[in-house]
Amino acid sequence: DKSAQLSGVSISPGPINDVRFYAKSNDVVLAKNKYVLYELLFSPNNPIPQGGMMVIDFPSAFTIGDATFVQIIYGVDDIAYDNTAAITKASNQKLEISNFAAWTSREVKLQVLLRNPSSAGVTNPLDIRTYADNPASQVIDENTSGGVVTIASIESPANDSDIFHEIPVVDQRADGASVDIPITFKPVVALEANSILKLQFPSDFVISVSGNTDCTLTKNLAGGPTNSVACSNLNEFVTIQIPESLPAGVENTLTFTGGAVTKPKYTGTYIIDVDLYATNGTTLRESFSVIIPFNPPELAAADTNITSLSSNNGTETIVKFSFKPTLSIPSGKQPVLTTELQGFIDLEFPTGSVATPMFDLDLGTGTNTGDAIPCLPISGIQPVDDGTLICTLTHAASRGDPVIITITNFTSIVANALVEIDVPRINNPASAGGSTMTIRSRRRYNRIGTILNEFSEAMAPATVVAAVTTNTIGDAMTTTVQDVSTNTDLTLSMSTAGGHAIDDLVVVKFSTSGSRVYVPDKGMTCFVNNVQQSCRGYPSADWIVITLNVAIAGPATHTVNVYNLRNPYSVGG
Repeated sequence: DKSAQLSGVSISPGPINDVRFYAKSNDVVLAKNKYVLYELLFSPNNPIPQGGMMVIDFPSAFTIGDATFVQIIYGVDDIAYDNTAAITKASNQKLEISNFAAWTSREVKLQVLLRNPSSAGVTNPLDIRTYADNPASQVIDENTSGGVVTIASIESPANDSDIFHEIPVVDQRADGASVDIPITFKPVVALEANSILKLQFPSDFVISVSGNTDCTLTKNLAGGPTNSVACSNLNEFVTIQIPESLPAGVENTLTFTGGAVTKPKYTGTYIIDVDLYATNGTTLRESFSVIIPFNPPELAAADTNITSLSSNNGTETIVKFSFKPTLSIPSGKQPVLTTELQGFIDLEFPTGSVATPMFDLDLGTGTNTGDAIPCLPISGIQPVDDGTLICTLTHAASRGDPVIITITNFTSIVANALVEIDVPRINNPASAGGSTMTIRSRRRYNRIGTILNEFSEAMAPATVVAAVTTNTIGDAMTTTVQDVSTNTDLTLSMSTAGGHAIDDLVVVKFSTSGSRVYVPDKGMTCFVNNVQQSCRGYPSADWIVITLNVAIAGPATHTVNVYNLRNPYSVGG
């Protein structure tokens, strides 16, 4: 026998190519300690299997900022529509990309907000690696020499508390309205009289400052004066001349007033870039960023209504939602690519507490979380391709968590259109009071969700003339044809204790156990006392809701006629 000892072969990671790392805006100064929005591009060399990872380590001198700015721009695909890739802030210097479909050969582009190092000069390179597994252990490709930037020897406050905005919470709504924006800052260096401030606003803002009427400066908040200052605007760049000197380390507040600034229309966090120059306007002394979040705009209370067609706790009902979105809602059709634009409408139901329960954790539907439940478009919303709305139920995990119905598969909805949606066959809250619900519209683009509008409203019971529940055809209720599965007309008698006004409702409920009467959603005609009324059928609930077009007297007995119903599919019931 012969034997030989073979030396092992060392296998090194492949390269990650074309690493580029730069500020997203060419106009931003890379000052020390300043928050800057960066973009990073790189191209791995070898395929990455599904279940692998991409890991980016920034030098320790950097700090990752607000996580809402951490985004995959392109180059990474989702596993499925409802199973999207994730980019997470693993530490103050580390980003991890996971849960993506098998990667082959595409450039990857990311966005991240970073706080710059506290010292000037060329930064250390990034450490970028791809892995075949998660947690990361089997390296595929790496680059540890690319992605450097040069930090300027320009100051920026080292403490976040030295720069802040003072916009009241009530004004932090992304509603496109004008707003006074007070920005408070402590200069790191002293500024002489007639120094220049230059501010760059994101393009989502509308700026209309001019002259001395739109900008004021409060010097030294401990008791200094407030003066109007000359300001001008060109392409979202605002230039302000400060008439007095500003000492270092003392708070000053610059305020845009009188409708000079119009807020963004979309929810998000925005960065205003501020540069402080000497009197010549070219010698840069200091540079910093002001980060301002804007919350979803509320719907108008007058345009939002949530109504239950039953006033009895714990009983089956139809809940009617109506609202006017202030922003257009994109189509809710499921896109071909998960990174494409899609709109959503959420209806949120409170579940209360164990002591005071409200809605059931499944709304009393008996379905599983993720199941589709029936809902009907009444006005202002149309299903895609003449189909049906898709209304997906997400159960509450426990009391205190909300139940959510997410509506998709609709065509785009224009701003200020009256949207009406009915949800049948859910149970009323188990306890009286406290049933404050939320309507929310949102969009998703490139995995990033944005809330467009939201509003919370207490659910009110509708004024119902009579709720006639029937399990059999008795003396007070007759049909013209009683063969199974045939069209039929319905006549019933209804007694009321008093009179009822226009827009009050007559609700007819059929048994949903055993054999079922088929109630069409359209095509029926309804009469009360031989006067035609508006009516709608709810096939999934076997309810008919009649809206009175004329008032009826009482106490009295009234005749109700419904034409073009359909008899049960089998004998019995």
